[in-house]
Amino acid sequence: MHSFKKAICIISSFIFITLCGCNQSKGDYVDLSNTEQKIKDSQLNINLDDFDYDDKPYNIMNLTTTVDSNYFYNFSIPNTKINLQSGRVQYVCQIPGCAHDEITSPGCISYQDIISPVAVSNGIYYIDGNKVMFFSGNDQTVILTNDYYTEYEAEIYPDNKSVITALVRHNNLLYIVCPTYYFTYNTDTKEITAPATISDSLCMGFCAADGYLYFTTENLELYIYKIESGKTEKIADKVGQVRAKNGYIYYVKYENEIPILYTAKADGSGSAKLLDDCYVNYYVTDNRIYYQSYVTKDCYQYDIKNKKSTKLDLKYTFSDGKEYINSEYLNIVSTSGMGFVFIINSTEKLIFIFEDNSTEYKTIEMEEE
Repeated sequence: MHSFKKAICIISSFIFITLCGCNQSKGDYVDLSNTEQKIKDSQLNINLDDFDYDDKPYNIMNLTTTVDSNYFYNFSIPNTKINLQSGRVQYVCQIPGCAHDEITSPGCISYQDIISPVAVSNGIYYIDGNKVMFFSGNDQTVILTNDYYTEYEAEIYPDNKSVITALVRHNNLLYIVCPTYYFTYNTDTKEITAPATISDSLCMGFCAADGYLYFTTENLELYIYKIESGKTEKIADKVGQVRAKNGYIYYVKYENEIPILYTAKADGSGSAKLLDDCYVNYYVTDNRIYYQSYVTKDCYQYDIKNKKSTKLDLKYTFSDGKEYINSEYLNIVSTSGMGFVFIINSTEKLIFIFEDNSTEYKTIEMEEE
């Protein structure tokens, strides 16, 4: 699919040709039906009227993306966003007259580090060192400042002991994830809970479900934390990533250095192997799992009910005629209830957008506006 910007260029060219034709012959005209089809194809028309918040778990591969009711954001300098209706790619910064330049525009948010963004209906929460920030349009405000740390942070991060590593949203709570502990911020009441230590080593993954927290560590261990009792229980070893969905958890466990996807009930019981080759950048919807093969790097869509995988044939032709060939690991992201899944090649600045339950997709180049 051609980008929206390219479609606009095509329109301009046709208008110019049409005007020239009018001067040469009253009977000549230009058929714009093909151009109109290109414009139609470039529209995304993604409807998120019921959007509340982005609920992606903490995943070291998903620290730069988020989605709200209007845009898909890619916070990888320069920070850009895709209009979910038109497909137009824009800078995040909307300051009138801003040059969007890293050197000459020091106040431009398109060149600021936005870590672990979590979009909600009225803005975006993100991390700045030991602070949780909130971005609404053009304004950035400090929501809270963390000054807590344990002996682990003091030893490992002596110059930044109170660093916050990730944000995760579930219901009305924003989970502030730190290397070995977490605390919450209630987005309704503004109440902040006391920090609770859950690990003795760095948390590399984190997700929340009703009554439970799940996290993985730098030692590739998977734990379940029962919020009511405050008890932590180890579930598995050699685990790279965990997600929670519809009363189940999904986690990647390494066997002979190959990542295998397992599933279990919310309490950690009933563990079972699901997929034999699944890289850590998978995404789970109500009925499907979108994942990438660790061995071949091909992408698949797995039907949870029918237990069947379908290969996703990712194709794209760039403006210079080069054909897209996937040769690296991709980033797969979305948010609950959205109905669309984004598969991102950051190197090529290319995004394949799938409607859930379908193998058809649209393609966007994340080029500057």
